[in-house]
Amino acid sequence: MKIKRKKEFTPRSACPCGSGKAYADCCKAFHDGEVPTTPEALMRSRYAAYARGLVDYIIDTTDPLGSAWDADMTAWVERIKKFAQKTTFGGVKIHETSVDGDRGVVKFSAKLTKKLADISFSETSQFVRREGRWLYSEGEIH
Repeated sequence: MKIKRKKEFTPRSACPCGSGKAYADCCKAFHDGEVPTTPEALMRSRYAAYARGLVDYIIDTTDPLGSAWDADMTAWVERIKKFAQKTTFGGVKIHETSVDGDRGVVKFSAKLTKKLADISFSETSQFVRREGRWLYSEGEIH
């Protein structure tokens, strides 16, 4: 499910993940079905998906066994939609990544604004690989 964004966005626009690449050369492939091969690539693509309002991608890349999963799908979809619609995404900075087998960690800072207020945050995200796919499991904001 796709939601309407505040400004025009094209495949040649800068990727919302802050990589410095065009969206078509960065996260678009993941949003179109390519599977991210690292926790960092998944984290960046999820950030870009929030910025683009790609609710299905956010849900599809969340671990159903992790604490970030919400069994109330209707409420979860609405929360994601509202957050994406009311937030301006200014990019993400990766501080540290690690992988140990089928577990991964990404420490990052996300630049966000909502109604001109800075709601930026830093997070340590936990990822798990299931059946060859990385999934977001949970995150600790600090």
